[in-house]
Amino acid sequence: MRWPTLGLGLCTLIACGSDISVNESGEAVCNGVLDEDETRVDGPFDGDKDGYFDGDNPGCVETYPPEDLDCDDSDSDVWGPSVWYPDEDGDGFGVDGETLLSCELALGFSGNADDCDDSLASIYPGADEYCDEVDNDCDDVIDEDVVDGLVYYRDADGDGYGSEDATLEACTLPDGYSASMGDCDDADASLNPDEAEECFDGDDNNCDGEIDEGCDVNLSGSWTADTEIIYSCGAGLVTIAFDTLSVIEDEPVISFSSIGSSRPGTMTGTINPDGWAVSAASSFPGICTETYTLTGTFLDDASFEGTFQASYSGGSCGDCGPQVWPIILTR
Repeated sequence: MRWPTLGLGLCTLIACGSDISVNESGEAVCNGVLDEDETRVDGPFDGDKDGYFDGDNPGCVETYPPEDLDCDDSDSDVWGPSVWYPDEDGDGFGVDGETLLSCELALGFSGNADDCDDSLASIYPGADEYCDEVDNDCDDVIDEDVVDGLVYYRDADGDGYGSEDATLEACTLPDGYSASMGDCDDADASLNPDEAEECFDGDDNNCDGEIDEGCDVNLSGSWTADTEIIYSCGAGLVTIAFDTLSVIEDEPVISFSSIGSSRPGTMTGTINPDGWAVSAASSFPGICTETYTLTGTFLDDASFEGTFQASYSGGSCGDCGPQVWPIILTR
């Protein structure tokens, strides 16, 4: 509805002056002039005093243009007729064209001209956007925020697999995304579901939630130290001399025994397959207790890096003191 206004014809008549004795009979008439029974021009025919004249009175209809006629002269909140726009597709949104001036909405019309395609009822402002290369919601953008798009996953490392934590719905594959999910580390292209599992690296290469699974590697065999370990005490109570260890693996138990010396004997320990880390030890009681420990990690199936330690307690071992040697084994 429009704010109340007086018609141009009325203003013109008032401005030019009018004879209050137009009708000798003294009755009010909806004619645009001040009659004897009217305190204001056509007052009785603007009962709710909203500036619009009784649209049901033939005299008012003959005197004033349609836009000045009241749709309900008993209600000051209801004013003149509205402009309705053609709505051919019946979606509630019209277009510019041959308008209708009426108090009530007529079939085939709408109160706005916001439709961008009046031939399809599925196209209107606020409609769902689809992957159809059509501006369904009349915002001048095509295929944005679609309801039927595919889910794509952020693929920051470009390995063809994306992260489930960063997704985007779109009609076509965006740059930097993948149609496949399942990447467990999107910063490392070497870790994805297409990769084969590598042993001894501590990584979940194939992103299946397990590390070094399926690694059928037997570490048993003869392993050579990079430097020969030789240690003998002045009192002759302890002698260590070896440059090779015999390794026997029975996962998760592993043992090392020296070749060429009775020391350090057989050291038995455990191996952690997640990182292939080893901690093994043996102990010899006597005048003092001799304890030998080997700790470290298998870097792959042919190399080991760690330390070998000899320590003594509980008695006298002559001039023997605790010693630690860095050790590298290869086979």
